[in-house]
Amino acid sequence: MGKTFSVQEANQALLFVKPVVEDLRKLIFELAELQQNPESPFFKILDEKIQKIKYHFEELKLVGCICRDPERGTLDFPSFYNDQPVFLCWSLGEETVDHWHHLQEKSEQRKPIDDVFREANSKTPQAVA
Repeated sequence: MGKTFSVQEANQALLFVKPVVEDLRKLIFELAELQQNPESPFFKILDEKIQKIKYHFEELKLVGCICRDPERGTLDFPSFYNDQPVFLCWSLGEETVDHWHHLQEKSEQRKPIDDVFREANSKTPQAVA
C-alpha cells in the first residue's frame, strides 16, 4: 500500500495539498473553457496547462495521496481501520479530513470519522514511505 496516514497526518498534509488541489481544479476548468473558445491559441496554452496538471498530480503522488476527482477536489489518503486498509477522504471546501471509506467503495460512500474510528486508527502502526 505504500505510505499510509493517520487522521492527524492526513490533516497535516492538507497544508500542502489543499493549494495544489485548488490549482489543479482551476486548471481543469480552464482547459474546458479553452476547448469551447475557437479563438484561443488553444494548442500552446493546452500544452502548458497539461504540463502543470501532470506536475500537480505528481506532487500529490509524492505526498502519498490519490486525487480521485480533480473537478471536485477529492483526495484519498491510504490508511488503516481495525488492521484493514481504508482511505481517509477529503474534498475541497472541507476544513479537515473527516471521512473515510473502504478500498472497494467510492468517495460518495464515505462515512464520518467518529471517535471509535479515531481510536482504532491511532493504534495502527503506520507504514513508512
